[in-house]
Amino acid sequence: MTAVNPTGSVAGAPASVLLNGPMRLDSFTSSPSNHLFQMRLVGIANTNYVLQASTDMVTWIPIATNSAPNGLWTFTDTQSTNFPNRYYRAVPAN
Repeated sequence: MTAVNPTGSVAGAPASVLLNGPMRLDSFTSSPSNHLFQMRLVGIANTNYVLQASTDMVTWIPIATNSAPNGLWTFTDTQSTNFPNRYYRAVPAN
């Protein structure tokens, strides 16, 4: 990566630029070896979020709460293999 401004340029390792914005899903995977669902959420730095899960999109249960000091939160649902369908949402903690 090269950063450039009017006074010059500098080369360095690849970097990520994160903007404080509403929580959003950045990526998700299902591990081929253990079939666990993993997701990466991006949101506002230093904000606590509650991750909720549902099997019917009506009844939501909290499954994790985490602070995201840098706005990134990677979560692996170790229970995901116990459900044929599971939905997720993240909401700011009260």
